[in-house]
Formats: sequence, C-alpha cells, structure tokens
Amino acid sequence: MKTLFRGAINLIEEKKKNTFSFILNKKEYQQYFEEIKGFVNVIVERKVAFQVEAINILTLHELLKNNSNQLSYKRSESLFVDISEQIKILESLGYGYLSIHPNDILLIESDENNFSFIFLNIENHYSVEKNILEITKPYKKHDYFSPQIKTITQIPTKINYSQNIYYSLATVVCNCLDKIDPNSKYVDYQKHLDCILETKLYWALLRCLQDKPEERFCLFI
Repeated sequence: MKTLFRGAINLIEEKKKNTFSFILNKKEYQQYFEEIKGFVNVIVERKVAFQVEAINILTLHELLKNNSNQLSYKRSESLFVDISEQIKILESLGYGYLSIHPNDILLIESDENNFSFIFLNIENHYSVEKNILEITKPYKKHDYFSPQIKTITQIPTKINYSQNIYYSLATVVCNCLDKIDPNSKYVDYQKHLDCILETKLYWALLRCLQDKPEERFCLFI
C-alpha cells in the first residue's frame, strides 16, 4: 500500500491494481466524507472507508504539469461543477476556505470518459456562517486568492465568502483552460477565456470573475 494523500481523509493506493481507498481520519468530517461518495464510483463501502477503481489519481497541479498545463473543455467544466458543489457542501457544514489551489484538488479518473474532481485538502478551514467568513489566523498568500483577500492587512476580519472563494476557483479553472504555467503570476484571468467563448463555462467563469465583488456569484446553467 502507498499513501497518496494524508489529512482529514487519507487516500491509499492498494496493492490490487487500479484500486484506491479513501479512509476517514477525523470524525468531524464524517458528513463530507459521505457526500464525496456521490462524486466517485464506489466499489466497496465501509463505515470509515470506501474503495474506488481508477486508472489514475493525482492532484490537479500534477495533472497540469503532465498535460502541458491544459485541460479539455469537458474536464474544465467538470472541475468547476464538482468543486463548486463541494464548496457548497462544506459551507453548509460551517467550513470555509480562503482560496482553492491546484494542490487541494484530486482528479479521479475511472477511464478516459469517466472522471471527477475532489476537494480533499479540507483541514485548513475557517468558520463560515450566513456567507460570512471569519479570518482568525495568519495565512500564506498565493496567486489564486481574490484581489480583496490579497489586500487584507489585519486579522481578525470578516469577508463575504462567495465573492472570494468562487473567484479563486474560477482562476484555477482559467489556468487549466489555457497553456499557462500554474506557478506563474497573472492579473487578468478573463483574457484566458477566449478559447471557450459563449459556452456555459464561459458565462459561469465570468460571473465569478467580475471586478466588483458585489457583482460576483456562482451559477452554472
């Protein structure tokens, strides 16, 4: 066995080929653990563990490096939909996050046409209630933060959660759509959307990337 991810939920590569186990490591995340089963094809299920079959499991950051820093439209769309749904689940449980980073996300690839994305790096959370995130501890900034979080100079402080977390998710998806280095810095993420003009994902990302925070919202239709 080989540990691929260690945290509130551990991910283990079993000796049996193409078999992986998700193991609940911290009981406080039990409800989220149950919810993510709906995003994968479970083959064996127990109270604190479940197994999936997959030809590949790796972080989004690793995926981008291995695939010339680009995802197909279909995979980018799945990334946005899957992770936005999981953010909403975690928010309903009171868990909020400053940002989304490619290292936080796993691709579960059952085969070439069946795949999903899981937000698994969930321990470093903040309290969120009624769409207000309370920032109570220091954090290391990176390029996937919203402009508003990048300018915070004192803590504790409170921010509008949806205006910032979905902006962060949208920047991650933009970097997946275009052939750009995930380690580089970018300011105008909207310029990377030309390759998907007039699609559902195009409009969803634009909604999240509005310059005025009060005009941002997450909707995929």
